[in-house]
Amino acid sequence: MAEQSPRSSRWTFAVVAAAFALILAYLLRYVLLPFVAAGALAYVATPFIGRLQRRFRLPRWGAAMVPFGIFLMAIAVLGYVVKTIVVPQVVQLVAHAPTQIEHFLRTLAGGDQINVLDKSYAVHDLAQTLMASLSAALGSSDPLGKIGVVVGGIMGFILTVVLLFYFLMDGPRIGRGVLWVIPPSIRPEALAVGRRAGPMIFSYVRGVIVVVLYGTLLTWLVTQFLLHLPNAFLLAVAVGLLELVPMIGPVLSTALIGLVAVEQETFWGIVGFALFATGLRVSIDQFVGPIVLGKSVRLPPPVIIFAFLAGGAIYGLLGVVIAIPMAAVIKIILEETYEGEEVGSRQ
Repeated sequence: MAEQSPRSSRWTFAVVAAAFALILAYLLRYVLLPFVAAGALAYVATPFIGRLQRRFRLPRWGAAMVPFGIFLMAIAVLGYVVKTIVVPQVVQLVAHAPTQIEHFLRTLAGGDQINVLDKSYAVHDLAQTLMASLSAALGSSDPLGKIGVVVGGIMGFILTVVLLFYFLMDGPRIGRGVLWVIPPSIRPEALAVGRRAGPMIFSYVRGVIVVVLYGTLLTWLVTQFLLHLPNAFLLAVAVGLLELVPMIGPVLSTALIGLVAVEQETFWGIVGFALFATGLRVSIDQFVGPIVLGKSVRLPPPVIIFAFLAGGAIYGLLGVVIAIPMAAVIKIILEETYEGEEVGSRQ
């Protein structure tokens, strides 16, 4: 029996270690979420910290305080926006939900009756049934469980802020510590993967942040000041957050805008929403996305869809966040493993 080459043995060990790491990440998926969020933010801020250190000859901690202060100010602004805009709009939306659902169904049906499978239903009765089902679904969970989710979310947010502070201050030292954990036999290969994956992850995280902010801001400006939608900010936030979901998110955001367009009572209102939805998608897909993302993730669309669905199914919210970068890193690892080998080649 032929013995394995040293390179093959090292990568066999790496694959086993990666499988163990994935299992451990699944077991600790909720614990890891603040670490992933804080690590991504710190990683994006690292080049900015380096420029501050070189330009003003600042120590690491002094340069790191600048992005951390910007982050805290952004959180304060976000809290103010949530308190003054989001909460009132949510309260208003919940209060008028029965009327809006009935209005939507009446607009969709073109009258007070809607036909489903050769049966006719009153729009008012159908709207009341939908509201009762929605209220039952939202109120069926354990109140203690809801309190636990809220407390867990608050603690997770606080932990993310604390971790971000340490990651910004000690980023290089933490990176060297992670490298030390990797067995010496595969450290050169790990460094090669890191050199290729680092710029890709940086471009992807930065690009996603820019696309989300662009989609949110443009949707809010158009729906608030041009189309005069009552709950424009909520729609803008929903459209922006859906951009986090690869491939599927843009489709859902377009469908959401289409549902809002159906409720418009005038022909020109529907045309305005149609033009806006088209312009938003074209601007993101053809201009903003390619500029800020470039070719950071060179993966076929079916692979992206599979990675997103698999990440969400296995790791939940954490999987959705890291699915695409992880798929790209796995691609880089495979390229490094099979470098110089052709498909179908014989030994």
